[in-house]
Amino acid sequence: MSNYFLKLATENDFSYCGEAGYCMKCLYRFHRDFINPIELARGEPPTDLMNVSLHEFLRLRGWREHLADEMVTLPISDFLKLHYWEGHLRMAFFCLRDRDLQAQALESWLPSFGDDIRFTDVVVFYLVKPSHVGTPVGDAWIQKAIALAEQTKDPSLVESLVWTLGRSASNHPAFVSLAKELSQYSPSITKALNETAT
Repeated sequence: MSNYFLKLATENDFSYCGEAGYCMKCLYRFHRDFINPIELARGEPPTDLMNVSLHEFLRLRGWREHLADEMVTLPISDFLKLHYWEGHLRMAFFCLRDRDLQAQALESWLPSFGDDIRFTDVVVFYLVKPSHVGTPVGDAWIQKAIALAEQTKDPSLVESLVWTLGRSASNHPAFVSLAKELSQYSPSITKALNETAT
């Protein structure tokens, strides 16, 4: 297990409260169990949050580049075996707080995620949607996700794509047809279509 983030996630495979990035308890826990050990492994002193506030710490740069390095080399197939991989992923992305660092990770995962539907769903909705729609790496993920949605007809992935694409879904008529077809059986897709005016 050469990726240190995966090692730490395996040792600390705990659940998050669902408010990734907004719950102070979860942020402190992620800092203690992930960020500080990564820094120590690189020969950096751990940050004492008694001397600097968590919000001040999150604005610092060096440790984010170290976390991004771990995310770029993350072995997705092994990572997805963890019970709480989604929470770890969303918290790490929130803590990166840098579009370029996030884009490096997103780009590195494109050839290696193995068309996993749940991983694609999480990436498109929670990682691409907030900051990367309309960017080259965001568009590449959306193209992959649309192809996977059309192949599998997975309702959750289709719903995530509708929310992420919004009005620009009309640029993908075959996908919109699929979403409308599945909306007959899925109230959540119907709601997404109605609220995004697709």
